Amino acid sequence: MDRLSRDGPSQVVHYCGVVEEGYNKSEERQKKQTLYLELHRKAIEGEQREIAVVISAEGFFSTGLHTDFAQHALVLPTLTHHIVFFKATSRLEALLRYTFKDKLLLQCALTHPSLSVKMEDPLRTSLSNCGLRRPECAKPAPPAVQRKGLCALLNLGDSMGKKEGQSTQCMPGHNERLEFLGDAVLEYICSLHLFHLFPGHLVGQITAFRRALVKNRHLSTLANKLHLLDYMLAAPSLDLCTEADFSHAAANCFEALLGAVFLDSGLPECQAIFGRMVFPEEVG
Repeated sequence: MDRLSRDGPSQVVHYCGVVEEGYNKSEERQKKQTLYLELHRKAIEGEQREIAVVISAEGFFSTGLHTDFAQHALVLPTLTHHIVFFKATSRLEALLRYTFKDKLLLQCALTHPSLSVKMEDPLRTSLSNCGLRRPECAKPAPPAVQRKGLCALLNLGDSMGKKEGQSTQCMPGHNERLEFLGDAVLEYICSLHLFHLFPGHLVGQITAFRRALVKNRHLSTLANKLHLLDYMLAAPSLDLCTEADFSHAAANCFEALLGAVFLDSGLPECQAIFGRMVFPEEVG
């Protein structure tokens, strides 16, 4: 519903933001006519997000509030959440006896997948409606590879490529990838220590020992010592209904935490943290 006002002052409205224009003179009318034709052309071509509405400003009152005021107000809850979260995680870092250099790795390790799926869209939509027309979104993941084997892996790597300046640490907003990495780190730490601790044991025996160390029940116990469920960021989900679900999520969170420490400082810190966690008397 675009129209041009011929009498009185006029304003151009982008979503909920108001941009003031001068009184309708001949030059102003010509500019508005050009704007109208341009917007009409874009609407025909499918660029619906660029449509503006021209209405009469007669009878309106100037409040002095601009579009960015609403945007800042919507960002405040998120900012407050970040401040409270990182202030609270200082206690977790004290229990770990380790301080993260990159706090975003810690936040990612403590974020359950349910949160990124359920909670990011409302804020993004609100910001879009307040003038942020094209918010930056995560790039879609490459299509799933159905074939297995080394050839499929190489072909996928060639198709993805790597642009100059592009980071290789892609964080999707939850801890599944860090859990994948932490699981491998944990397997390596346990395998190495068991190999040196029990030189006379058979492979089957030390494999059973390693399985006991890395199973979810044991990892959940270690996570409870750190009270990870108190720090885990999650949303109401069918994946978090029973006690077993929370226990599994805590174990995954612990693995993701080790993966984050590995990326932040390397393997020695992971070995030190896991070694301290295995012995309860050394946990603060």
